[in-house]
Amino acid sequence: LGELDLARRKVDPLDRRSVLVQRTMKGAAFLRDLRSIMAEASSGHGSSRKGSTPHVRETSRRAVSA
Repeated sequence: LGELDLARRKVDPLDRRSVLVQRTMKGAAFLRDLRSIMAEASSGHGSSRKGSTPHVRETSRRAVSA
């Protein structure tokens, strides 16, 4: 997720042994688009990915192939 700039790691300031994972702006946009695609698919209206953005399609393809 870090390589795709969808999330980043941050040391927990209260417990420096822990690492927090935070969504990036790009990750938040990706999740928003993915939720929309999943909602369309579950309602039976989204049999194609026509409505998804090129970014979502490419990131999805890269995530699945990793």
